[in-house]
Amino acid sequence: MSIHSVSIIPFIKNKGFVICEEMRKKFPDILEKELKKHFIGGKVEYKESPLYAVSRELCEEVPFDCNPVDIELLIRNSKYSYCDIIVSDSKKLKHRFYIIYVNSIKNKKIKKMFMNMVNDFDREKSQLESLLYWDGITKLDNISSLFEKYIDDCIFIKK
Repeated sequence: MSIHSVSIIPFIKNKGFVICEEMRKKFPDILEKELKKHFIGGKVEYKESPLYAVSRELCEEVPFDCNPVDIELLIRNSKYSYCDIIVSDSKKLKHRFYIIYVNSIKNKKIKKMFMNMVNDFDREKSQLESLLYWDGITKLDNISSLFEKYIDDCIFIKK
């Protein structure tokens, strides 16, 4: 199965996981939109590695003053983990969640960028509505189906 889409979940000690809110299509009426909590990410484009795709998505969506190649290298040289979930059995597609441990980032400039990403978020420069912290335990309302699947399959919330 190939990695079809990716998300990045920065984790900051004593703050939590950085998640986002965005107006998303409402099902079954896709012409209507609703505010949903989810993770920063998107589709893996043709000939992209999943790690490069998540780096590109971060730079596009937040937006940071960054280069996806630099972010990809930074992730490779920092503490991170990932969790894959199947999003379509019939199409054999997976989604990969990258959890980045921000406190382990060695580059001071980029570490500071991550540490301040919620407070410094500029709504005018982003397609996202907001960035916020989630402790990984509290039950959230209005989460995307992918967020729900992450909770179910990647075991951050103990049931």
